Amino acid sequence: MMNTVLVLLVVLVYLIQLSGDRIVRAVTHK
Repeated sequence: MMNTVLVLLVVLVYLIQLSGDRIVRAVTHK
């Protein structure tokens, strides 16, 4: 149960760190 949530959190943080620049650019461009 909790394992799935933990994995999702880790993946989310990993993706944010990977495409952090893109997200910042998109939000700023908006």
